[in-house]
Amino acid sequence: MTPKIGIIGYGSLGIQIHEFLKEKYQNADLVTTVFDDILFQNLGSGILNRDFNKLEVLPFNDYPQKNFADLDFYIGLGYKHLAKRKAIFEELINLNRNAPNFIHHTAYINPTALIGKATYIYPKSNIDQKVRIGNACIINNSVTISHESTVGDACFFAPMVCVCGCVQIDDGVFVGANTTIANNIRIENDVKIGIGSVIINHISSEKNVIGYPAKEIKNLNIV
Repeated sequence: MTPKIGIIGYGSLGIQIHEFLKEKYQNADLVTTVFDDILFQNLGSGILNRDFNKLEVLPFNDYPQKNFADLDFYIGLGYKHLAKRKAIFEELINLNRNAPNFIHHTAYINPTALIGKATYIYPKSNIDQKVRIGNACIINNSVTISHESTVGDACFFAPMVCVCGCVQIDDGVFVGANTTIANNIRIENDVKIGIGSVIINHISSEKNVIGYPAKEIKNLNIV
């Protein structure tokens, strides 16, 4: 039986999640409710049938209502909303709503790895043995997370990141594309790492770093 889906936020990430879910369920007609203010303002409420299959559009803040208890909720908010992703996930759990993860069928997940809820693992990623990944994370295309590493809640990994063994990454960390993180490194909460960086030292909370090897900078412009 095809589940009823709720997607909170229907920007580029929300649309990708919807496409992945259609692929997962072999293009079956999904019954999907989208909670997105911009889409609601542009299209209004009601059921759309075009390329969306059956898509109901509602305002962003309608998702806690009791009549949506039968939906599986997916969070379509990306790296600019990591704190909000975490807050939404926690609220869904408090409301006893199901917030499943999504693992693309081309990703490899070692049987000893543990993946939290509302976490999305994109195509061709490799999650090694005894890796622990938290809730509400986004692990983008072709990311490698090596043995015995841990990733906290609400982290975002851009494509082609390589995390070596026994790395500890705390909550709300952004890792730019093509970054390499060396063995036995700790990255604390809310760190932002710029594109193409090589991390060889511990990074304390709320730092912005970039480079080879990475160095702290005042601002990191993430677009």
